[in-house]
Amino acid sequence: MISNPFLVHKVQFVFDLFLEKKTTSLYNPRLKNHLTQKSVLTENSFLNIINSKVIIVKDIPDYIEVIGQESHSYKCKKVPQYKGFLINLLRYQDIKDYLIDNLNKRNRKNLFSKRNKLHGEYQIRYECYHKKIDKFDYDLIFDRFYILLEQRFREKKVYNRYLMDWQKLHEETYQKILNGDASLYVIFNEKEPISITLNFHLGDIVFSHIHTYDIEYSKYNLGDINMFANIEWCLDNKISIFDLSMGKTYNKQKWCNYEYRFMYHVYYNSDSLFGRLSSSMVMLKLKLIQYLRNKGIVGNLFQFDKLRYWIKRGTQRL
Repeated sequence: MISNPFLVHKVQFVFDLFLEKKTTSLYNPRLKNHLTQKSVLTENSFLNIINSKVIIVKDIPDYIEVIGQESHSYKCKKVPQYKGFLINLLRYQDIKDYLIDNLNKRNRKNLFSKRNKLHGEYQIRYECYHKKIDKFDYDLIFDRFYILLEQRFREKKVYNRYLMDWQKLHEETYQKILNGDASLYVIFNEKEPISITLNFHLGDIVFSHIHTYDIEYSKYNLGDINMFANIEWCLDNKISIFDLSMGKTYNKQKWCNYEYRFMYHVYYNSDSLFGRLSSSMVMLKLKLIQYLRNKGIVGNLFQFDKLRYWIKRGTQRL
């Protein structure tokens, strides 16, 4: 939650939900997955709204049903934003069924060609660390994770927000893996991690939070090989939804079989003139940004993370 002088609070719903298993006290803690009809009980985190005129709840996946708690003075406006991408595995028995149904013949052939070539040239093995991992191994993998992620985003010339708070993620994820609330899927060349994915688990959903790979292996299409491996693990472990979250990429579009919308909920104090005016301005801003996304301006011609990369790089040179 972030506050500012204008009495506007911001709540990041999707990361609170999947990383912390929490929802703001604006909502009933029992949520429902519309795709599988299964419910999950979360923990309510207290949100002090006494001094808030406007509360923006960001990034609510529209396949998750949320029920607002009763409030006499606070009203809610809803606005759709960017797309999310997921893989619905509910009707598939194994990875072969999924590939036939969702990848064309050319993509399947290319996947296995690259995978066979990688296996033929290196000593490749796969490990999913879920509910069990040695702390020494965990620290080595997470240190390698940071290096690979930093190299990958420097190559892309894109700002990565996760690197700024990496120490906290490193410290908090270990226990979540032991509890079964998170996992690390790692592809090794002998003892060296060359692809790492951090996933979070909530009921019948696996949320793919961060993935990166060693750019020295780019010619093998490790993104596809990693996706194949993660889907296979999900199917073997009776996972219904593999959520790839926000961020439109070629790889996500190729592999996903379901697109959804992230919703913003704008709560405002209807007894306050400032609250009503501020909520209208927030809604206008969100609708404008989404209009620019739909026109291919924001997220295509203009990318905030690319701009932040160059600003940060310029600052470091000073």
